[in-house]
Amino acid sequence: MTTRATAAHPRTTLAVCCSALFLSSLDTAALVVALPSLQADLGLSVAQLQWVVVASALARGSLLFWAGTMADRHGAKRVLCWGVAIFATASIACAFAPSAVPLILLRLLQGLGGALMTPGSIALLSASFTDPGERGRALGSWSATAGVSSAIGPLVGGVLVTVTDWRAVFLIAAPFAGAVLLASRRVAEAPRATRRRRADVVGQVVVAVAMLTATLGLSGAARVGWSSVQTWGPLLLAVAAALLLWKVEGAVADPVVDPENLRSPLLRGAMTTAGFSYLCLAGVMFVNTLYLQQVRGLSPIVAGSLVLPLTLATLVAAKVAGAWMGARGPRPPVLLAHTCLASALLVLAAGTTVDGPLTPLLLGYALLGTGMGLANPPSTAAAIASLPDDRAGAASAVTSVSRQIGMNLGTSLAGSLAVSFAALATTGPPSGTPVAGSIDPVAYVTGLRVTYLLLGALALVCLATAHRLVRADRPSTSPTTTAPPPGPAAAAPTHPEGENMTTETTTAGRTRVTSVRTGAIFTLPYLVGLEKGYFADEGIDLELVAPGAYNASVAPIEDHTLVSSFGGLSRGFEEGSVSFYRACEWGQVRRSHDSERGGQIVSKRAAIASQAIFVRPDSPVLHPQALADRTVAVNFHHGSHYLAIQTLEGFVDPEHLKVVHVGGPADRFRALRDGSVDAVALMEPYISLALSQGYRLVAESFYTGAEIAGEDVDADTFAAIDRAVKRAVADINTDVTPYLHYFTEEVPEDLGVLQESQIAPWRLRFADPEPYPPHEFDQTYRWLVKWGLVDDGSDFDTLVSNRVTDPV
Repeated sequence: MTTRATAAHPRTTLAVCCSALFLSSLDTAALVVALPSLQADLGLSVAQLQWVVVASALARGSLLFWAGTMADRHGAKRVLCWGVAIFATASIACAFAPSAVPLILLRLLQGLGGALMTPGSIALLSASFTDPGERGRALGSWSATAGVSSAIGPLVGGVLVTVTDWRAVFLIAAPFAGAVLLASRRVAEAPRATRRRRADVVGQVVVAVAMLTATLGLSGAARVGWSSVQTWGPLLLAVAAALLLWKVEGAVADPVVDPENLRSPLLRGAMTTAGFSYLCLAGVMFVNTLYLQQVRGLSPIVAGSLVLPLTLATLVAAKVAGAWMGARGPRPPVLLAHTCLASALLVLAAGTTVDGPLTPLLLGYALLGTGMGLANPPSTAAAIASLPDDRAGAASAVTSVSRQIGMNLGTSLAGSLAVSFAALATTGPPSGTPVAGSIDPVAYVTGLRVTYLLLGALALVCLATAHRLVRADRPSTSPTTTAPPPGPAAAAPTHPEGENMTTETTTAGRTRVTSVRTGAIFTLPYLVGLEKGYFADEGIDLELVAPGAYNASVAPIEDHTLVSSFGGLSRGFEEGSVSFYRACEWGQVRRSHDSERGGQIVSKRAAIASQAIFVRPDSPVLHPQALADRTVAVNFHHGSHYLAIQTLEGFVDPEHLKVVHVGGPADRFRALRDGSVDAVALMEPYISLALSQGYRLVAESFYTGAEIAGEDVDADTFAAIDRAVKRAVADINTDVTPYLHYFTEEVPEDLGVLQESQIAPWRLRFADPEPYPPHEFDQTYRWLVKWGLVDDGSDFDTLVSNRVTDPV
């Protein structure tokens, strides 16, 4: 449970958080152009240059999860300001470093500051932007800042080095940091969890060891060769540390890396995209800078200007990716991003010469920038969508670490490969460490071309990986999603209380079915069926996607007629773009009654959901009767709405029953936590979360749901889906334990942490789908008419067309 904090000045908060990220990302990008100048001034080898570049990313990636614990303990705003101050202080000190070792140590300190900025930014944005759509857009803007600053960094660095020297690249951090700290005074502190996460010292050490040994091994290859024990020894230790991390984190209450999060294929796809895009950017920029200035003899400002196509392409592609993502989900831009990255590397491999034309390089830079721009927004949005109910903090932390690892490995790997192959092109295995001015132009170009080809092959592997993984979901929001039309439908809530499906026949002969992934309490049979391959066995290509953007109403609306029964849940069905969806029984009766398309109930769904009404621990309400004239938050025209009325009508007279509309379960939980309402109706996993935090349960019941389809749904397709669902239901009822992670993953970070052991299995009830019987319809319809929730005048034969023929 968290304490409430006023989220004042949200746009200022966004500006501060984006500025802090811009500051840290710009530093590394600008430094790359200054490397030849720095190398000549301090007499550094290529291996030492690698460490100057990767030290900051190494520290940041190693400490990022620990920084999240610090933000939890000491406050997000405070930790963010600490990070900015440490980063600025270390940057100023870097400008006066006399040699390699002090500079590398100070870069590590910069990384510490950068690590402290990240989780603080995420927490502040999540607290300031409470609307899920606005929060997604804010986090998308914050994430895109890293790509923009990385893209313009080379030009900034080239100007600074030309006007002064490499030290100016570090000194520029001071005024930026001062502005951020000054503006942060107008930023409200984020709510701090009363249950503080325990420090996972073992996990933190293992993360640091894995990253350190990987960096040691890769950077060592440039100095002693790939066959040396000094190279492959640390790399083996890095692999062992990663395997150990996976094992030990599963047994820790508050792990720095939660293995449960990584079960999501979409999150793994987002990590692949985020990490590899930054591996390409960092690796190419490192070796390319030495090439442009030491092989082609260009000045820093000219070298920085040459990568302008990369900058411009990044900005344009990021804009396109946002629009495309809103219409098609993250998969198309992610796949095109990997394609562009692979193409860029191949073009650079062909166009890198000692004295040839620069045009192929400009094309390669443009393709690289396009890949970066296409990769950043959808990887962040896909990561957020991969964890239900907008667990933006956890998802963003994982992708942030992926980017840091990518930058680290990219610089180390590309630098070592280029130097190693350059050495092989001259005198055989490397026997020394090249220093400033010692690069053989012809050999180095050969090394670069082989390096680009190898990275291009890796890009194709990552493309295949993303093609397989980025399928399970689409982001729930995007900056470019068109708002619904005004009127009653505009008040439709963002919720996880229903699902939509569309069908088509694929070229492989399977029937493709697209279903909106909602809460696990409703979607679990589909998740299990996908996990076990039951849908594929039936010839169904099922894709679960996050719901599209909706206008979430979290204001206590008391008149249900002001909220459409369709809204975001079934608007697509009414418009003809969706063929199949499910929701609570009462809501489906009303929707089939209102449907202009002629949607009919075709079966009862498998999920039988538990719903409970909660009050705060300090509430005077001890029993249902005490809820008379008190606000009970529900989601109008969904299970929480109808079942709350049905549960309480035996205790409270109708004129004293005050249900109010407050959107989805996470919104309702926050409304109760913050004191906006007296009570809320919740389902799992929020029931278990509320119980674990001491909220008082005053009433509980169960309800089932129904499926609605149009005439275009093929009966054989429906039967195939039904068979797969029944197999999944059998697995769930045999042992639900392996699937509890789907529930714990839904809890947003700002609401607390739920352990699998805290979920009561008896609340998770699933049965085979069966026909919707006339007597149940009659009872439900009469009740809806009595409460004025549906107009009279329909009957069973009009609203129901069962396509499940075998009752349980």
